[in-house]
Amino acid sequence: MTLGEQIIGFIEHLPVPEGKLVGQSLKLMDFQKRFILDVYDNPHGTKTAILSMARKNGKTALIAGLLLAHLVGPAAQLNSQIISGAMSREQAGLVFKLAHKMVLQSAELSGIIKVIPSSKTLIGLPLNVEYKAIAADGSTAQGLSPALVIFDEAGQVQGPQNDFYDALVTSQGAHDNPLMINISTQAPTDADLLSVMIDDARSGSDKRTVCHVYEAPADCDVGDRAAWEAANPALGVFRSEQDMQDLAEKAKRLPSFSNTFRNLNLNQRISSEAPFVSPEEWKACIADYNEEPFLKGEVWGGLDLSMKTDLTALGRIDIHLVSLADDQDQASAAPPLRINPNPMGADRRSAPRQGR
Repeated sequence: MTLGEQIIGFIEHLPVPEGKLVGQSLKLMDFQKRFILDVYDNPHGTKTAILSMARKNGKTALIAGLLLAHLVGPAAQLNSQIISGAMSREQAGLVFKLAHKMVLQSAELSGIIKVIPSSKTLIGLPLNVEYKAIAADGSTAQGLSPALVIFDEAGQVQGPQNDFYDALVTSQGAHDNPLMINISTQAPTDADLLSVMIDDARSGSDKRTVCHVYEAPADCDVGDRAAWEAANPALGVFRSEQDMQDLAEKAKRLPSFSNTFRNLNLNQRISSEAPFVSPEEWKACIADYNEEPFLKGEVWGGLDLSMKTDLTALGRIDIHLVSLADDQDQASAAPPLRINPNPMGADRRSAPRQGR
């Protein structure tokens, strides 16, 4: 069996930590298995992995399963360190709590994993592997040397660079084959860190990067079920279809909620802030125009720059020349203009009768 297949087998023996199937063996979906196989059985080796999908598609449970596979499972390395990072303490705590619940529900895991809740730490006793959950607003990332880093919700990082994220990446420098896994919904803009990483991965320039993104088409209708399926690979399984329908209907009724729904539930790069002009309204103004004057003649542009919350506008105008001869020809062809010399005092009797 390959390492990826061994990890899948290990995770599917873990107990479901919560919900209506709590205590039963965890069952991975095909999209989760494909991600694991592509990451761990990559012939070039994997240094960076990205899995992006909409909310409530089993992201945190998958992270917990992967870190346990590195803690006491087939991917465990002697005296190694595992880190899960997040932008907030609350987010970082979710992964630890889910992994902790899995340990508590398994007699086998409880006997080989030491839990230290106060520091959100798990220790795999067989190979002395340490896992710790840390956050950007809490513990420092300096002084760490993790073989595996799993970053939860990198889409929350604003801008193309983040000191906390960089500290985690550079902390892996002592390892020959470190692994950084990012599992998140998409960031709001193309300029944010996760978007930059996804675009770079899609270029195919680094074969050691594995990138799986599940997103709805950019111009889709919020009520399109095919769009829901594109961004929610677990739809109808552990992603409630009824909840998606309720949220989509809310997005249709409330334009202020539309962007939030598109970003979090359709996994599109759209800011959750409500704009003055929505993307749909803006696109509705697009019309065909004759671009020949702009290509052949002189064009003047007027630019109105914005600060933060107002709009930037660019207007263009061109010269359209009409010869005097053309004007005279048009004038001679036109019928003579009849002028009433006394429009206000016209004799009503001279007017033709109207039929009844």
